Amino acid sequence: MEPFDIIKMNIQELYNNAPDFESLKVKAQENAKQIVWTSGFYFQLEPYECERLGFKKGKILKKEPLNKKNKFCYLIDGNDRIVCEKEWVGTGDGYNYTFYKYHKTYIVSFHFNYNYNLVNAKIISIKDSRVIATKMQAQKGSREEIYIYNNDMLSEIDVIQKNGETEAKFRVVFDYDSQDTLNSIKNVHPNGYEEVRYKNKK
Repeated sequence: MEPFDIIKMNIQELYNNAPDFESLKVKAQENAKQIVWTSGFYFQLEPYECERLGFKKGKILKKEPLNKKNKFCYLIDGNDRIVCEKEWVGTGDGYNYTFYKYHKTYIVSFHFNYNYNLVNAKIISIKDSRVIATKMQAQKGSREEIYIYNNDMLSEIDVIQKNGETEAKFRVVFDYDSQDTLNSIKNVHPNGYEEVRYKNKK
């Protein structure tokens, strides 16, 4: 699947016909062979997802914590794939849930809030074991991303973000040092405005 093939996929239809929360939860529990608790956001299906969101990467915990504030729980299947991510929010059921379904060239996710309402559906396109594009649909908006690599290093992501009739385009730029360690991530907008999302504190 090429980057623009995923853009042609009907993400709105996927969102409208998402499986119900309970069936996804039961399936994830059936497939789970391992449960991992972490002190914060930890596993990433998309490169530098944690840094782009402004989160500090957590640590794996030895056992289920009594205090679940800012904790994450991951259900992992027999192929070491995350089938469910639970984020403690401390209200309602207590968790936001993200369920993952794996296919040969793409991954589908469904994100629900603590009231079991669908927040968004996403398709992550995979080629040669790396993410090449994503497409996300929420109730009132959508987001498309095309990943650009240079010598196997992620260099840029082209983003189209829609909210109702409003559309915004910008580019995410990744900078590395001579040792290929990530230096910074910036959102660069067409008007020249640059928003630093991550900076390596050496």
